Amino acid sequence: MKHLYLLCFLVGVVMIGACDDNIHNFTKETGADASNEVYIDAANRTFKYAILRTADEEIQGVDTILAKFPIQTTEEAKGDIRVTLTVDNELVDIYNSKHETAYNRFPSEDLRISHSTLTIPKGTTISTDSMTISCIKPLLELTNTKGYLIPVKIVTSEGIDVKTRIDERVVYLIVDVKQDEGIFFKEGENRVDLSNNPYLNASFKIQDLPLTLHSYNELQDDVNIQLSVNNKLIDAYNSSNGTNYLPVSIDDVELSEVIFQEGDKTGSASLSYTGNINALNDSKGYLIPVEITTVSYASSSENIKRVEAKKTFYVAVNISTLHAERPTDDGEMGVKQTDRMAYKVVSLTNDLGENVVPTAAGLSNAGTGNVNSMFEDGTGYWGIGAGSMYPVGRKTANFTVDLGSEVSNVTGLMLENDNVTVNYIIKTVTVSCATQQMYENNRNTPLGTITNTANGEAYRMLYVKFSEPVSARYIILNDVQATLAITIRNFYIYTAN
Repeated sequence: MKHLYLLCFLVGVVMIGACDDNIHNFTKETGADASNEVYIDAANRTFKYAILRTADEEIQGVDTILAKFPIQTTEEAKGDIRVTLTVDNELVDIYNSKHETAYNRFPSEDLRISHSTLTIPKGTTISTDSMTISCIKPLLELTNTKGYLIPVKIVTSEGIDVKTRIDERVVYLIVDVKQDEGIFFKEGENRVDLSNNPYLNASFKIQDLPLTLHSYNELQDDVNIQLSVNNKLIDAYNSSNGTNYLPVSIDDVELSEVIFQEGDKTGSASLSYTGNINALNDSKGYLIPVEITTVSYASSSENIKRVEAKKTFYVAVNISTLHAERPTDDGEMGVKQTDRMAYKVVSLTNDLGENVVPTAAGLSNAGTGNVNSMFEDGTGYWGIGAGSMYPVGRKTANFTVDLGSEVSNVTGLMLENDNVTVNYIIKTVTVSCATQQMYENNRNTPLGTITNTANGEAYRMLYVKFSEPVSARYIILNDVQATLAITIRNFYIYTAN
């Protein structure tokens, strides 16, 4: 019996020993005690790219940002090993802190990655393929001179008796960006459009119009910059933009001194027109091209250039002769449009910009109080004023008529007063119009102000004739004024056909 116990004990020892060996092997397959280490060779752990941006916005130094590298092991693989890598932008801050740099993170959407999972076959020490990472963003768009950092890290390694070597698992793509100095007008801010209508604006002038210049970097010294008007550029501008701008006399343009000091990235100058502004009356308009002529540091021998593609600022003076007149009858107005079913008033405010409800309170005839009655059969009218809503001296309305759709060749409009006595006749109205697109962008075409100093039956119809036909969906009537109250019975538009 003792021999039997001893045999059982020996069998138990053998079984326990076998279990210990299996556990040890499992630990070596997945844990920190594995002997075969996955790593990235030192020659592949840093890729450097030096981008030079010239003053003329060309790229020198590199053609592309591309890195390609395999994964290796310290011993032959006991079985296939799969290694997965990824871009880890969290490492950028750690790198900057350790190396006292200020690299920017590189957006992942601007990178193309191929083979992010690599295989090291059994019996070998290097992957059969390589991970490839490249920048798909145009290099010209890499503008930050602090540079960019792309960290690629091994995140998993799977196989028998394998682990990742922690201090050799990261690849850094370092992109340094240097910008040559240049002075320029910023694209998108290098043109200003001025509008003048001699019929509507007697006080128009161009005086101390600001011109802002830029540099790529903070200047190391004060800069001397000369500006000039170059009318030779107008033909090329017209050809490219489908315009017919005319030149102005160079002698009539005054350019101030450019102020651009050490440490600045922007400088300033101004332009004034000293000629007879009323002589600029051609509807083709006028163009003043202001060009950076010369650039140099005040005392430094460092090179600084103007940016050729951004050396010009354009001042466009657009001339409109469109205006409104007041004929005494509709003989010159065109074709009266009697179908007004689609018309409606979309806004009605007083002179304070407050929305108001039309009323005829206090008037001898109660009226309809419905502002859209002026598009019906003419038996009703609407009015505002002569009530508590409007203190004495404030009988002003602003309203916009939606014609329902875009109407071409509109030649004018007519407002019919209900009451033609001196206190109720419309004295002034300021007219403008807008297409659908203009209205949605809060813009309109001004046509001018019509005044009326008379009253009586002959002035029941207030005709407003445009100097030339326009396309409009909205007719905007502002500062419609009467002495005591406004009473309007009808609204019509006229067209050329």
